Amino acid sequence: MSPLDGTFRVQRGGVASGTTRVLVLAGAALALAACAGEIHALNPRDWRMAEVPPSSDRGVSVLPSDWLQDVPFATVTVDGEGPFRFLVDSGCQVMLVTPELVEAAGLEVGTLPDAGLSLTDQIGPEVLVREWAAVGEFRWGTYAATGVAAAVVDLSEFRRAMGVPIDGVLPASGFRDRLLVLDYPSRTIGTSHSELTASEGGCVLEFTSTDAPTVRLDLAGRPVEALVDTGNNSALSLPESVCASLAFLTPPEEDGRTLSLSGVRVRRAGRLAGSVRLERFVFETPVVRLHPASHALVGGRALREFRVTFDFGSGRMALDRPPGIGDVVTLVE
Repeated sequence: MSPLDGTFRVQRGGVASGTTRVLVLAGAALALAACAGEIHALNPRDWRMAEVPPSSDRGVSVLPSDWLQDVPFATVTVDGEGPFRFLVDSGCQVMLVTPELVEAAGLEVGTLPDAGLSLTDQIGPEVLVREWAAVGEFRWGTYAATGVAAAVVDLSEFRRAMGVPIDGVLPASGFRDRLLVLDYPSRTIGTSHSELTASEGGCVLEFTSTDAPTVRLDLAGRPVEALVDTGNNSALSLPESVCASLAFLTPPEEDGRTLSLSGVRVRRAGRLAGSVRLERFVFETPVVRLHPASHALVGGRALREFRVTFDFGSGRMALDRPPGIGDVVTLVE
């Protein structure tokens, strides 16, 4: 089972934004007032992870983390309490916290305005969230964010599926002033002050959207927009509408169940007859999962040979592999 097989799209008041792109916070940035009067921002464009104290070191600073099923987790504190385990998700646009964390950290809770927030992970129906929690300080190693409004979401099913506590979800885009480096082979997460570059065995990609790290895949000459999703522990997922016109060596069929925010869903997968190209890198006749969204997903199992560096400030990312091993990527079934 792939318990974190999807990403979160956020809407204001449960009304779709009218765009086909994912992970859009519809309407203006939402600021909420806590009981004590402080303003807390929901959108990571209005809060950010800042180094405390600031450093001029241009090397990679490693942050406390652990990895499960090719999914990265941050070890953090919230208002001085913890440690807590947060999924580091490049496909999420709002911080999520569990009711258990709210109680453990003693956070103030309020009701979201209008009809609340509608969350979807692109697998199941939308889930309506009505409560938010006021996070005074969110700290991850030497980085901290203040004045964060976090949506309160029940993640108990994901916790049971993973077999470990999951206390919340951290939007990776909170790092807008630094590079965020997820090194899948070494299972480390770090930050860097350097300029974004790629090694001899890598490449730099421009985001195709201002809302999320979306890039272009090539499916036998057909371009498809794909989200690079660190919160997804599968390899490649393609829209059902696209797969209808593709040739398969093994036709798509049910291959298990996957867990979404709204419950357990049937999962379908098949082996493509052709290849999938991500810039210079080629996935030959890969097994792909099918989903109802209009975009593709590149998940953790497709990234496990890469050092992935996000530059959310400039809307770019780098994929690096050791030189000399070629551009063909082997996916472990």
